[in-house]
Amino acid sequence: MRKILEFIDVKKEYQIGEIKIQALKGVDFEINEGEFVVILGASGAGKSTILNLLGGMDRATSGNIIVEDTNIEKYNDKELTNYRRNKVGFVFQFYNLINNLTALENVEFASSIKKDSLDPKEIIEKVGLSHRTQNFPTQLSGGEQQRVAIARAIAKNPLLLLCDEPTGALDDVTGRSILSLLDDLNRDFNKTIILITHNAQIAEMADKVIHVRNGIIDSIVKPESRKRVTEIDWQ
Repeated sequence: MRKILEFIDVKKEYQIGEIKIQALKGVDFEINEGEFVVILGASGAGKSTILNLLGGMDRATSGNIIVEDTNIEKYNDKELTNYRRNKVGFVFQFYNLINNLTALENVEFASSIKKDSLDPKEIIEKVGLSHRTQNFPTQLSGGEQQRVAIARAIAKNPLLLLCDEPTGALDDVTGRSILSLLDDLNRDFNKTIILITHNAQIAEMADKVIHVRNGIIDSIVKPESRKRVTEIDWQ
């Protein structure tokens, strides 16, 4: 498998008044193309900081973040914006859809900013919303809005799909359907998905689990077998 991402001794400090907070204390890991990676940890462990650095939404205090042989920590602001636009798709806990655009228009808007984007109608169909293309976000359920958000992220044809607690605002049944969708997209499109969560059960569907604790990597585990969502014993 082709290595597409590497963190090398990445540290991140935040200054709040006179207090320095070490969010990351020298983090190392690598991710291969097509992997489904779960970054697992409690609130405040540092997993969101990792995702923000991966997505080009923040900069490390020190260390290197290598994406396809390029150190994105060397990028200027314009280069970092282009990286976010062309290489990264985001799925957040809250859907961040544009309310005055239909479901299809939300996806078309994302695909229009990149030359090698995927067909919006095909992606809407893939996420199971071909019957909802002309509905506005306020006319959709939470699960349907999250499906539109995922379709919007995938339509850009990104190198990385970054998911920040994507089921956090959903009930259990709907949340599992969203996880199944992400699993299918990873398998069918060979998309590299990086999902952060505090839920250890979600880690059972991953190729690689990165455990984060107090700003350090506690362990990196590659499960012997990756489970489908329906195979996980949800308790």
